[in-house]
Amino acid sequence: MNKPKRVTLTYSGIKDILTCQRRYYWSREIGLRPIDVPAPLTYGSFVHEFLDLYLDSSSRNKQDTEKALNQAKERFPTEGDIFCKATSTCKAYVERFGGGLPFEVLDTEVKWVVDMGAFDMHGRVDGVARKDGKLYILEHKTASKIDERYIDGIWRDLQVSIYGYIASEFLEQKYGEKIEGVIYNVLQKPTIRRLGITKKRLAPEADDQFHARCMDWYEKQGDDAFHVEVVPLLSHQREDTLREVIEYYFLYEFARSRNFWPRNTQNCNRIGLKCPFLSLCDSGGTPAQPGPIAETMYEKR
Repeated sequence: MNKPKRVTLTYSGIKDILTCQRRYYWSREIGLRPIDVPAPLTYGSFVHEFLDLYLDSSSRNKQDTEKALNQAKERFPTEGDIFCKATSTCKAYVERFGGGLPFEVLDTEVKWVVDMGAFDMHGRVDGVARKDGKLYILEHKTASKIDERYIDGIWRDLQVSIYGYIASEFLEQKYGEKIEGVIYNVLQKPTIRRLGITKKRLAPEADDQFHARCMDWYEKQGDDAFHVEVVPLLSHQREDTLREVIEYYFLYEFARSRNFWPRNTQNCNRIGLKCPFLSLCDSGGTPAQPGPIAETMYEKR
């Protein structure tokens, strides 16, 4: 008799469960993804790709910067507004910190897994870094605006709790040192837009012109466009985090045991971000009978 497959949860999976259990089912239980998806070019994914490559370099000179940019461009070849903004962010980041980062990067893209008893938690941290002689988890974030509200949200972020109080167990064994907290390396996205057609401008602003204006925007912003927030780990919060994650597992297990994954319709089209599985739900598809649209618009991962 085959043993049942061990349940594994991730931070992003838990976030899906809390956002909409039906979405979790389509994406992670069945493993569906839309067939007709846009090119994998997003501002945040490009910047993350660049930082992984750039911060993994030992010397981080100009040649390394161009090499990292070129490798990132190979992954995201599409030109356009997002491309111009992302490349300008990367170059501005190097200009700001090229002379010395506020932390020492030891590793990038570090996988971790922790046995939680009835299930496993696993994931991948952006990096492990040392600051002021202490060891930290490193996470990169891109933001439209870096203000007091955004920084306050970081301290309450579920990802900080899961990575800090659960992933740290694995990382402390790996590196033989205590993880003191999480360093959030925050980069702001340019808030300007490409100039369009007007009575005096017969064509939209070209990529090189828009990229140059983005670089000028960063020069005017100065240090305000980049922020490093150090969130220390507090021992009294570890127990709460462990209990919360176990409760999220129970929420998952309850839905799985009944094979009923309720929708959260408040998140179908929230703030203009349409759920990728909305078409499937709107077609009348259910976990028991996904319907023909599941075969025509979606594929298995």
